[in-house]
Amino acid sequence: MRLRRSSGIEAAQRRARFSQHLARSPRIKRECSGQNYCNYGRAHGNDTERWRQITGTFHAAPRRDSDQRQALLRDGCGADEALRSEVEAMLAARDNAGDPERIPAVDASAQMLASEQTIQVVRARLGLDQPVGVQYLSFLRRLAGGDLGESFLTQEPVTAIVARDFPVTASLALGSAVLWLVLGVGAGVIAATRRRSKVDHAITGIALAFYSMPTFLLGQLLLFFLFFQLYLVGFEFFPPGSYVAFSDSPLQWARFLILPWLSIALVTAATYSRLTRSAMIDVLDEDYIRTARAKGLTERRITYLHALRSSLTPVVSQFGIDLGGLMGGAIVTEVVFALPGLGREAVQAVATQDLPIIMGIAILSAVLVVAASLAVDVVYALLDPRVRFE
Repeated sequence: MRLRRSSGIEAAQRRARFSQHLARSPRIKRECSGQNYCNYGRAHGNDTERWRQITGTFHAAPRRDSDQRQALLRDGCGADEALRSEVEAMLAARDNAGDPERIPAVDASAQMLASEQTIQVVRARLGLDQPVGVQYLSFLRRLAGGDLGESFLTQEPVTAIVARDFPVTASLALGSAVLWLVLGVGAGVIAATRRRSKVDHAITGIALAFYSMPTFLLGQLLLFFLFFQLYLVGFEFFPPGSYVAFSDSPLQWARFLILPWLSIALVTAATYSRLTRSAMIDVLDEDYIRTARAKGLTERRITYLHALRSSLTPVVSQFGIDLGGLMGGAIVTEVVFALPGLGREAVQAVATQDLPIIMGIAILSAVLVVAASLAVDVVYALLDPRVRFE
């Protein structure tokens, strides 16, 4: 029989239909239960050409020739076992997401589902055979010792993964924080000191435009205009993505992060410009500001020494929340610019259901947000003399 050359998608669909037919037929299951088909499957499961010959002949075989069909089934079932195991593994992982007992382990060579004995061994090693209260206490004990567990996929300690990816996320968060503070607070001060002017209206319109723009869209636009279009005319300063460590080259470190910095800073600076403008307008109408003007102080000194300091309280509150959350992983930006940080690691862990990594990154994010909140309280006392610690 002459086989038609098909695409990978068509071949996968044909194998899936054949696998479903095998799973539904009790007769085929009885005929495929012997040891011979298993040995054949292990030896020839990855033979693509042999698989095509088997499946093509199987579908072309006359129904009345039962002996020929039985012989073909004994060969075809073994070749299909790897595919059927993989499909069942994916379905079980989807239907039982979050239940480690039901997620099958697929061997890389044989691609067979884990046996019940293997599942029990894994459950005992992970402590899942213990009561929930015992599991929680054991988790807290390991967490107090800095042990976040191991990756289900690579068996690498989660602490090592976090230590490897955290510098990338920290570089992204700190650099973008500096940019959005300078841009947002500066624009807010200019808009407040020139309220109801054309400059104020222009800053407000630009801020609203960036505030309503998703981060991933702005990142794609920056890549298109500042990388792709400039690359076509021979200007190759802005890279498309990746990361260079600060210890390797500080200039290359900043060069590879400038587009991710801008994609976060431009969106976040819009919020800070509105906060600063609103707070500055309220402070500039206070009595002590009029007193400072009556004493003959310059407008620049009044604005930046007296008014701005009192206006930064809501800005500092928002900054602590934003920076703490961003240090836990800028998921969208890291995915768009292919940065190997905590956000991208979290996306990959969710896709592979690697629960220890997800839990480790979530715990780190919570700790950073709490630490940022405590730091905000300290900064309050520095900005406002009326705040005192008791």
